[in-house]
Amino acid sequence: DGARLADVNGDGRADITVGWEEGGVTRVYVNPGLATSTGSGQAKARQKWPAVTVGRTPSVEDAVFVDLDADGAMDVVSCCEGRTKAVFVHWAPKERKSLLAPTAWKQEALAVSKGRMQWMFAVAMQVDGANGVDLIAGAKGGGAEIGWFESPRNPRRVADWKWHTISRAGWIMSLITHDMDGDGDKDIVISDRYGPLRGCRWLENPGRGPLQAKPWKNHFIGGQDAEVMFMKIADLDGDGLTDAVVATKSRK
Repeated sequence: DGARLADVNGDGRADITVGWEEGGVTRVYVNPGLATSTGSGQAKARQKWPAVTVGRTPSVEDAVFVDLDADGAMDVVSCCEGRTKAVFVHWAPKERKSLLAPTAWKQEALAVSKGRMQWMFAVAMQVDGANGVDLIAGAKGGGAEIGWFESPRNPRRVADWKWHTISRAGWIMSLITHDMDGDGDKDIVISDRYGPLRGCRWLENPGRGPLQAKPWKNHFIGGQDAEVMFMKIADLDGDGLTDAVVATKSRK
C-alpha cells in the first residue's frame, strides 16, 4: 500500500520498501542495477528485483526506511491499521550480505503503539534533540491522532518509546515534514480525509527541549470543503515559497 525509496546497501541506487496490505507482509526490494554483467541486453533494473520479506504485518498501511538505532543499517517501520493497530520496527542486519535473508531481520512492535489506534503513516524526524531519531505518526478512525514517538536512550528497547499527542485526526492521508515558517526546525504538513479537522494543514513545531511542552499551532492551507487524498509540496513556480498539490475524491 505505497512504496518508499532509500539506498539500503550503499550502492547509490534507490531500493524500495512496501507494505502489502492484502498479503499482510512488509518487503524490501533491492535495486539490481542498470546493466547486465556483459553490458548488453535488458537492464537489470527491468528484471525481477531481489526481495526479502522483513516481517508479517497484518493490515499494513505503510512502510518506510529509517535507521532507528543509528547502526548504519537501514531499518523499516510498518504502520498497521485494522485490528492489528500497531507500529512495527523491522531491525535490519548490520552485515549487508545478510540483507536478503529473512531470518536476519528482527521484528518488534513499539509497545506504546499496540492497540492504541489504526496507524496509517510514519516519518522519521528529530523532534526533541535528544537520543536517536524520533517518529512522527498519524492514524485514522475512532480516537485517531497525530503525534510523535519519542526515542529512548537505547532505541532497541521498544518498551521504552513514549507517545506524545500533537493533534486530533480523522483519516490521515499524507504526512510530510518540512520547515514551513523558516525558523530552522521542521513542521508537519498533513492531508486529513475526514472529520472536523479535515483538509490540508500544517502543525507548527514549538521547538526543542522544554518548548515541546507547548501546543503545536494548527494552520489550515485549504481543502476543508473536500475529501482530500494524497498531497505533495514543492515550489512549483520558483518564487521561493512552498506550494501544495492535493488530489481529492470530489474530482476537484
